[in-house]
Amino acid sequence: MITPSEEYTVVLDNDGVTGKRISTVHGCEYVKLELAPGKEIPEHKLDMPVTFFVLHGSGTALLEGKYIEAKTGDLLAVDPGANRGWKNTSKEDLSVLVIKHVG
Repeated sequence: MITPSEEYTVVLDNDGVTGKRISTVHGCEYVKLELAPGKEIPEHKLDMPVTFFVLHGSGTALLEGKYIEAKTGDLLAVDPGANRGWKNTSKEDLSVLVIKHVG
């Protein structure tokens, strides 16, 4: 299966923060998240495990009240029901692949 980038579905577009659903396949939803410098996604919870892979840039992940610096190539796994959020603390765009384990 191939999903061309022009077929991604915008699921979030809010003042310098965009999320585009790439695909939902094999029990996972794949979303490309992009944050402009200084932008953030507030802390929130989801009822599923989520894995984040930093594609480009660096920023701060907020996981269960702890701030974790993340950079290109880092992978973060988050349990269901755990608080999570992101802030781009750099001067370049932050791009993260979000893998939601939906079942």
